[in-house]
Amino acid sequence: MSYQVFARKWRPQKFEEIVGQAPVAQTLQNAIQTSRLAHAYLFSGARGVGKTTMARLLAKAVNCETGPTIHPCGQCALCKEIAAGMSVDVLEIDGASNRGIDNIRELKDQIKYAPLRGKYKVYIIDEVHMLTTEAFNALLKTLEEPPPNTIFILATTELHKIPSTILSRCQQFQFKKISRLEIMEQIRRIIQEEKIAVSDRALLVVARAANGSMRDALSILDQVVSYSGMNISDEDVRSILGVVDTKTLYELTEAVSKSEIASLLTIFRGVINAGYDLKYFCQEWIGHLRNLMMMQLMPDPKTFLDLPDEEIADLLKLTHLFSIDQLQRLFRIFTRVEEDIRSSSQPALVMEVAFIQSASIPRLEPLQNLIDRLNSLAEKVGQVRFSLPDEKTPPFQASAAALAGTSDFQEIWLKLMHHLRDKKPNLESYLKHSLWVNREKDQVKIGYPAGSPFIALLKKEENLKVLAAECGGLLGKPVSIEVLAVQESGQKSDPAAGLTVNPMKLDSLSLVKKVQETLEGKVIEVKELI
Repeated sequence: MSYQVFARKWRPQKFEEIVGQAPVAQTLQNAIQTSRLAHAYLFSGARGVGKTTMARLLAKAVNCETGPTIHPCGQCALCKEIAAGMSVDVLEIDGASNRGIDNIRELKDQIKYAPLRGKYKVYIIDEVHMLTTEAFNALLKTLEEPPPNTIFILATTELHKIPSTILSRCQQFQFKKISRLEIMEQIRRIIQEEKIAVSDRALLVVARAANGSMRDALSILDQVVSYSGMNISDEDVRSILGVVDTKTLYELTEAVSKSEIASLLTIFRGVINAGYDLKYFCQEWIGHLRNLMMMQLMPDPKTFLDLPDEEIADLLKLTHLFSIDQLQRLFRIFTRVEEDIRSSSQPALVMEVAFIQSASIPRLEPLQNLIDRLNSLAEKVGQVRFSLPDEKTPPFQASAAALAGTSDFQEIWLKLMHHLRDKKPNLESYLKHSLWVNREKDQVKIGYPAGSPFIALLKKEENLKVLAAECGGLLGKPVSIEVLAVQESGQKSDPAAGLTVNPMKLDSLSLVKKVQETLEGKVIEVKELI
């Protein structure tokens, strides 16, 4: 018998043998058992994930001599003919080469006839998205009301190209990409049967390169066996696929973390000299950075990363080298690089500079260390102290009671201006031009230079009402507002009492607030500098 490639030799012959598509298989088996078969199905998903295989199994299940059954025997003449693609009742049509309206008319003429040998006529149209608009229109009525004992199974890798009129006439099934661990497990079963020696690390490289496609994984395995024979080394797999060893990624990680630029460039130069595809290498490096982030963020990274235990253990050794913030910065650098190298005439130089940049970035200092240094500086000037936000008290937000209890009216007025910036920006601009603002018990006085146009604007009833409501809310009790025309040297309350605001001096307090928000801290105390 002539040689069969692994993808054909190990094509699943039972529903339970299809890897990674259990929900689809279970739904179809339930439909067969309960005699609820639809007249049209649409299978969509990436290449090599089992769409055509599932279609053939469904055709076997409904036409087996013992069926319809969820366990087609595979031994009767009908099962063998379907498996070999020779059944007169199961027609596989390539949508790419039979895409015109004439092809569909010919198909409609054939549909009129009853099955010759089996119980159902099954039409499998692969790459159905390639049909022309006219062909789709010709198929509509037949797809909606086909003759008895006729089943259509449409398969596509580009669901978005299927007209909505076709979608509405089919039961739709989305085939997902197969996980790396599932691909590795299936290949492991095959190599045991084939008596091929290969390590799990090499299997992981194959599974990565397959990108969720079982057919691609088996084709890669075929290629590697042709090159290496029955004993496959890790180096053979990497050489054939042109992928970088994970050891190289780990060495680059350590060099970046230690800012060892010379070592970093030497390692990267080895990648270039080996002739690896830099676009693919950049994608692998970005994926590696992502895995390091997930190791820190996820409580159970194994279930999230789709990697074997050995790979998880290796990543665990590297997690202490970077903080989450550092990994995010590296991720942003190299995602930009991935875009740049596509259009660059010298992609190696682009990526080389990116590695130099990533190793030259100063390490981020823990926030608490920065807080301690700010507090140390604050003690020297006697102005302000910072702290990390209390978990029970949201940062940046102070209650009305807390603000009302302080003697610092500047803090209250700054809070008011912040509120007005969002609600009444024109009112905020009026207040900025005042000479001073003074609080005396339940009254707030606002002084303007004599003749200022802002006096009349602020005295409008609607503006006074808004201002009184905002001030009262912050002070925790009702207040009245009085707008005065005064000389610039006019008498004001004693500034030492903390009840007078000079709008011209609020910039320094605004700066403190910006620092507070940036560091997610809170102001404990504010003192006037002597």
